[in-house]
Amino acid sequence: MIRKALPEELDYISRLWLEVSIESHDFVPRKFWEDNLAAIRNEYLPAAETWVIKEREDEHTGHDELVMSWES
Repeated sequence: MIRKALPEELDYISRLWLEVSIESHDFVPRKFWEDNLAAIRNEYLPAAETWVIKEREDEHTGHDELVMSWES
């Protein structure tokens, strides 16, 4: 199932973002990601259209964010 993320899922998605960012960008100091966690949770995710992917109702399989900016 693919659906829009619920507001109560943003903490979990933020923590997942932190874990994945640290693991996949091991050349960036861990503190950089930790220092940006609040901005991801409080600014980026609420401004994005976030979708979650679930194979089972009790399991978060993945997520994706869409942020669009139009400039003329």
